[in-house]
Amino acid sequence: TKDSQIRIKPVGMVQGALVMRSARMGARLKLLSPNGAKVLEISPLFRWQGIENVNSYQFELTDEAGKTLLETAVEGNSMKLPPQVALKEGATYTWEISARIPDGRKYSSAGDFAVATADMRTRVESLRPKKDAQLSDRVAFAAWLEQMELKEEARKYWKDIAAERPDDARIKELAAQ
Repeated sequence: TKDSQIRIKPVGMVQGALVMRSARMGARLKLLSPNGAKVLEISPLFRWQGIENVNSYQFELTDEAGKTLLETAVEGNSMKLPPQVALKEGATYTWEISARIPDGRKYSSAGDFAVATADMRTRVESLRPKKDAQLSDRVAFAAWLEQMELKEEARKYWKDIAAERPDDARIKELAAQ
């Protein structure tokens, strides 16, 4: 049927550069996920690349109105939301991770993400290829997920595909994002 058809744009990459002066590379927090994308889960896993020799971070989650939903200390470079923090479908949130290094300087990074609507989750499940689907079907599905801004879900497929095609540099890049 027409409703079950999808259009897929090519998965493109843009080369970028960042120049940092007077900054120590080991003192930079990089948000990995979710960051600038939609998530299917109502309780997503937050991941970041931490600062060298720092293990304790401060995590804060705010809603669209700027209300703090959770503020907590975190050990390590990832955190799953506790069950008592319920995110709303279709809503946008901001999360921030920060750390203070021994000399007193504070580093932080913030990013936004949105929770997919129930309709989007239903559509994803209806289009999801079976486990034994052909590689081309899984690649097309992963590209469509990217297009729908469901980057974390797409990354799961890219990682599986990269394991099957370890010599494909482009697939490795998509899996690592």
